[in-house]
Amino acid sequence: MRREPSGHHLGTRCADRRSRRHPSGDRRRRSRGAARPAGARPRRPHQPPRADHRSHLVGRVPHPHPRPHGRRRRGVHAGRRARRQHRQLRGGAHGREQPGSRGRAGRCRGGRSVPGRAHGALVPSVGRPADVSALTVPHVGGPVIATVPVPGSKSLSNRALVCAALAEGESQIIDLAPGDDTVAMIECLDRLGVVVESGPGHASVWGTGGHLRPGPITLPTKLAGTTSRFITAVATLGQGPYTIDGEPPLRTRPMGPLHEALAALGAGITPGERAGHLPVTVGGPPNGGRVAIRGDVSSQYVTALMLIAPLLVDGLVIDLIGPLVSRPYVELTAAVMGDFGVHEVQVGEQRITVAPGRYRSTRYAIEPDASSASYPLALGAVLGGAVTVPGLTPASRQGDARFAGLLAEMGCDVIATEADTTVARDPSNALTGIDVDMADISDLVPTLAVVAALASTPTRIRGVGFIRGKESDRLGDLASELARVGANVTVADDGLDIAPAADGLHGARLGTHHDHRLAMAFGVLGAAVPGVEVDDPSVVSKSWPGFWDELAAAVGGAS
Repeated sequence: MRREPSGHHLGTRCADRRSRRHPSGDRRRRSRGAARPAGARPRRPHQPPRADHRSHLVGRVPHPHPRPHGRRRRGVHAGRRARRQHRQLRGGAHGREQPGSRGRAGRCRGGRSVPGRAHGALVPSVGRPADVSALTVPHVGGPVIATVPVPGSKSLSNRALVCAALAEGESQIIDLAPGDDTVAMIECLDRLGVVVESGPGHASVWGTGGHLRPGPITLPTKLAGTTSRFITAVATLGQGPYTIDGEPPLRTRPMGPLHEALAALGAGITPGERAGHLPVTVGGPPNGGRVAIRGDVSSQYVTALMLIAPLLVDGLVIDLIGPLVSRPYVELTAAVMGDFGVHEVQVGEQRITVAPGRYRSTRYAIEPDASSASYPLALGAVLGGAVTVPGLTPASRQGDARFAGLLAEMGCDVIATEADTTVARDPSNALTGIDVDMADISDLVPTLAVVAALASTPTRIRGVGFIRGKESDRLGDLASELARVGANVTVADDGLDIAPAADGLHGARLGTHHDHRLAMAFGVLGAAVPGVEVDDPSVVSKSWPGFWDELAAAVGGAS
C-alpha cells in the first residue's frame, strides 16, 4: 500500500504572503531571490513582560529571537491540507478552486503547489452522493492483507509543541501529527507569540522561554479538548487577558478541575457563560508550590499543570485526589518533558512533583499514533488475514500500544518487532471475548467494543466511567449506535457489557456524535458488516485526516 503523505508536506507561500509588517506599519518585502543575512530572522523588538510578572517565573531572560507581532508562519501545516480534505469529503472543491480563495489548501495562484495528495475524492467512490453527510463503508467478505501507515501521535505532538514553545531557541519536531487538534495548538501558540514554521515532514518551533505576547488575545481551540486544557495553563504564564474558547461541542466538556487548580495557584480565572467550561478568560502568572486536583476525571488536567510547572518559581507539587486515570498519558508527559531537558519530574501514586527548571530546545521525533493504530489492527482481527502497522514497536512509550495484546487475548496472532506490529487471524478461528480494565487506555474503548461485538463470547469493559465526558458520551452514545446494527450492548456504571448478537449484525446508519474515535471504529465495523453508513465522516480530521483513504486501500487488499 502506498503511504499517504503524512500531512506535513508543505509548499512555499506566494511572495505576497512572505511580506512582514514593520512596527511603523509599512510593509517590508524581501525580494524572491534575495538572501537573508546569516543567522538573521525577521523579528521586531520584543516587548518585555512587566517586572512584577517576571518575578514569579524561573530563570527568565529576554528571548534572543523575540516573536514579532503579526508575523505569519511560512509554509503550510498539515492541517491546511486537512481542511482541504474536509471540503473534498463534503463534495467541495480544493481550496485553490473555491471562489475568492487564496489557496487555503496550501496553494497560491501562480505559486508553487504543495506536495501532497493529487486532486480527487478523499474516499474512492463507494456510492456516496456529491455532498456527503454520510459515507457507506466499503465491505469485504474475506480476509485482508495490508500494511497501513498511521500518522504521528497526536498526544506526543501536542506535548512536544508546548515544551518546544516554552523552551528557548529552535526545536525541530519530526513527523508532527496532522489533524485539527494539531492545527488548533499551532494557531494558539502563534497568537501567543511562538513561531511555528512547517516543512516537508517536520516543524520548526522557536520557543520564547515562557515570554508570551500580552493580551487581550482570543485563543480558539476549535473542538480540541487537549489543546484547550494545555493552552489554558500555558496562557496563565503571560500577562493576559487571554480568552480560551472552542466550538459549541467543546463548550459542553468539563474544565472545572483545571480552572480551580490554576485559581488556587494565584492565576486569574474569569468564567464566561458557565463556570467550569469554555469560554474562560485567564491571566497570570500563577505561583508555584502545591495544589490538589482530582485524578479520576481527566489526565489532561494533570498534564496541563505539569507542563507549566518548571517555569514556576518553586516548581509544583500536585496532590492527586482519588485514583489517577489514564496514568500512561501522565507518564508520557513526564517523558516528553525529560526529552526537552526537564528531568526532575516524579510521578507517584498520590502526588506528582516537578522541580523548577528550563526546557531546552531539541530535535524530537514523533512515534506513530498508537491510538490510531488500533483501527487497522482491529481490521486484521475482525476480517482475518494480517494487517501490519509500520513503526509501531514494543518500545513505544504510548500506553495505547497495549491494544495488540488485547487482540491476542481475543484469539489473534500478534507479531511485534523493532520495525512494526502485525495482527493476524485465521478466519476459521473465532474471536473470543475478554474481561478488561481499560482505565489506562480508555481512548480504545470504541475500537475494542466493535471487535467485541463480533466475538463469539461476551466481553466486559471496566474502569472507564469517566469517558462519558469525552468528545461524546463514549459509553451511552457508543452503546446506542452499536445497538442500531443489532449488537447486544449494556451500559454499566463503569463500562460496557457486550454479548454475541443472537441474530448477527446488520447494516445501519450510525451517528458519530462529533467523535472521531466513534467514526473510525464504525469504519472498522462497516468493513466486516455490510450496509454500515457513517454520519459526518469528516470528523476523523481531528486526528487522522486520511483515515477513509487508508481504510479503502486496506480493504482493497482483501483476498
